[in-house]
Amino acid sequence: MRNFLKNLLKTLIVIIFISTLYSNTNLDKLDYEILVTNISKKIITEAQYSPHEINDIYSILVYDNFINKMDYERKYFLQSDIELFDNYRESLDDILNYYESDFFNLFIEVWKDRVSEIKFFLNDIKLDELDFNKSESIEIDAEKRDFLISKDEMLDDWRKRFKFQLLRKYWNLSELDSTIDNRTFNGNFNEKIIEEAFRKEMKNTNRRFDRLISQDRSELFAIYMNAFTQTFDPHTSYFAPERKEDFDINISGRLEGIGARLREDEGYIKVVDIIPGGAAWRQGELKIDDLIIEVAQGKEEPVNIVEWRSRDAVKLIRGKKDTEVRLTINRTDGTTKIIPIIRDIVVIEDTYSKSMILEHKYINQKIGYITLPKFYHDFKNQGGRSSAEDIKKDLIKLNNANVDGLIFDLRNNGGGALEDVVKMGGFFIKDGPIVQVNGRNNRKRILADRDKNIIFDKPVVFIVNQYSASASEILASAMQDYNRAIVVGSNQTFGKGTVQRFINMDQFIPPGKQNHTPLGSLKLTIQKFYRVNGESTQFKGVIPDIILPFKNDYRDIGERALDNYLEWDTISKTNYVKLNRDDDLLPYLVENSRDRISNNQFFQEIINRRNILEKNESNSRISLKNIEYISRALFEKEESESHDNIMDNFKDFDLIDIISFNLLEDMNEIEREKEKKFHDKLKKDFYLNETIFVLNDLIENK
Repeated sequence: MRNFLKNLLKTLIVIIFISTLYSNTNLDKLDYEILVTNISKKIITEAQYSPHEINDIYSILVYDNFINKMDYERKYFLQSDIELFDNYRESLDDILNYYESDFFNLFIEVWKDRVSEIKFFLNDIKLDELDFNKSESIEIDAEKRDFLISKDEMLDDWRKRFKFQLLRKYWNLSELDSTIDNRTFNGNFNEKIIEEAFRKEMKNTNRRFDRLISQDRSELFAIYMNAFTQTFDPHTSYFAPERKEDFDINISGRLEGIGARLREDEGYIKVVDIIPGGAAWRQGELKIDDLIIEVAQGKEEPVNIVEWRSRDAVKLIRGKKDTEVRLTINRTDGTTKIIPIIRDIVVIEDTYSKSMILEHKYINQKIGYITLPKFYHDFKNQGGRSSAEDIKKDLIKLNNANVDGLIFDLRNNGGGALEDVVKMGGFFIKDGPIVQVNGRNNRKRILADRDKNIIFDKPVVFIVNQYSASASEILASAMQDYNRAIVVGSNQTFGKGTVQRFINMDQFIPPGKQNHTPLGSLKLTIQKFYRVNGESTQFKGVIPDIILPFKNDYRDIGERALDNYLEWDTISKTNYVKLNRDDDLLPYLVENSRDRISNNQFFQEIINRRNILEKNESNSRISLKNIEYISRALFEKEESESHDNIMDNFKDFDLIDIISFNLLEDMNEIEREKEKKFHDKLKKDFYLNETIFVLNDLIENK
C-alpha cells in the first residue's frame, strides 16, 4: 500500500506541475470545488481499477446517477425541470476536464425552489380538509413512477404522500393502543389518535424539509461528486472531510453507539453491516437491510429520518454509553418493528472466532463447529491477534477432540484481512494457490499457501448466506474449487469481489492552495478478486453446492442491489490440483438435502412466507381510502402473525447438544449470559441443523 501511494503521488505531482491545467495563472482561479474535481479525476484515471473513457457516454451515466441520487422517487422535479437539465446531459464530462459549474448552479437553484414550494404547500394542509373516503391511491415503487408534468400535479402528489404517511402513522399508533381493535374499523378514525398522528407527521414533515432547505452547497457538492465517482463502480466514492471522519469512527468499531454501518439508500437510511461485538450485534434484533425510519432517545418522541443524510442520522443514533436508543425499522418482509438498543462500545472479544463440539440426537457423529464473525488481524501490534492463528488453534483443539468433521460458519461475515484468508485456506490443503488478485492493466498476483502441513484433513462443510462477503467468499470458493469442502447456504453470497483503498486528497494539493484543506478522501477500487479456477467472485459471489431457502431469496441483495457494479468475468485459471471426489457424491448430497427440505415444516414455512412477501411487494399501489388502507394493513399483519405463530412452534427445537471448550464456571456473569444466549441460538438454528445432516452424509460417503 505504501509503495502504491508513493508511486501514485510521484505520478500526480509530475502531472500537476507539467499540466497547463495547473499553471500559475489557473491555480489562482481554483477554488475548493475545482480542486476536488480535478484531483479526483487525476487519481481515478491514474489508479482506479477500470476507469471509463471521459466522454459523452460517461456524462450521460453521471447525469442519470445524480438525478437518481437527488430524486429517485421522482417526487421533487417536474418533467420540465428534467428537460431543462437535459441540456447538460452530454456535457458533464467537461466538468472533469475543465471545471464548469453552470449545471450545478442551475440544479441547486431549481432544487431549492421546488423543496421550498413543497414545504409551503404542505404547511397549509389541514386535517379536516383531507378526505379519507375518497377513492384514490399512490404508487410507492419508484421504478413505476414518472416525473409529473405540472406543478399542480406535483403538489397533489405530495398531498397524497402526506395522506399516505398519515395513514401509516395512524395505523402504527392505533396498534400500540390496547383499547383499539382495528378489526372492527368502519371508516371512522379514533379522533384522539388521528389528531396525534397528524401533529407528529406534520412535525416530521417540517423537520425533513427544513433540513433539505438548509443543505449548504458543500453538502450537495459531495453528492454531485459521488455521481461522478460512483459511475465507475459503486465503491469508488468521494468522502467529504466530515463524512470520512464518520466512516473512520464506524470502521474502527469503537464508537459509543449501536455498532452498525449505515448507508443512504433511495431516501432511506439502510443498515449495511452489523459490527460483531457491537451493541446491535449483541441485542440481536437489528438486521442487515433493515431501513431505519425513526430514531428515539429512550422514551422520548421519535424523529423521522426518511431522506436524511447518513451523517445526520448517525448523530442521532450515537450517544453516551449505557443510554438507550429506539429504532423504528422497516423490514424486507414489509413489517415494522421498534428495536431498543443500549449504546455501548464494541466488545472486541465478541468478534473473535468460537469453536465447540456439536452432538445431534439423530446422528452418531461428533461434529466440530467454528464460527468466524470477521477476518480480523491486528497489524498495528507485533504479535497481535489474528483470525488465522485463532482458527489454527481451534482446529488443533477439534483434532484433539477427535471430531468426525467440521462445520465452518461464515454467515454474515463481511470479510477482512486477505492474509488470514490465504493462511486459513492452507490449513485444509497441502499447498497451492488460494486467490488471484488482478490489478489495473491485468497486473495479476497469485496468493498461495506454501506450507505443506495440513492442520485439518477431515470432511468440511462451509455455511454461508447473502451477507457473506469478500474474504469469506474467497475462502469458501477456494475450498469449493479444490473439492476440499461442500458449501451450503443461500442462493448466492454477497458478490463483493473488489478491493478498495482510501487516498487522502490533501497530499495532491498544488503549492499555494493549502488554505483549501481538508479536501476529503477518495475511496478507490484498485483490484479485483478471482478464484483459482479463474472466475471472479464479483457480482455472482459463490453459488453454494447445496442451496437452502431464505425468506428474502426473491430480492436483489449485495452487489446485485447496487448501481454501476463491476461485471462478473474470468481470467486464466491457476495451476491447482483438485482433490479426488466421486462424481456421484455431490448429486447424492444435493438430492438428500432436497428431500429433507421438502419434508421440513420450518423450511416449507420459509418458502411460503417468501412467496407471500414477493407477492405483497409487487402490489405497490396503495389505496388512500382509510377503510381500504386499514383493511390491507390488517390483512398483512394477520399474515405476519400467522407466520410468527408457526415459527413459534419451532422455538422448542432442541436436537443439538453443545460441548464448549470454555467452562461456564470460569466465566463472569456477563460472559456466562452471552455464552448461554449463543448456545440457545445455535440449538434453534434450522440452517445449522440441515448443515449437520449434510456433513453427516459427507462423512458416511467419504
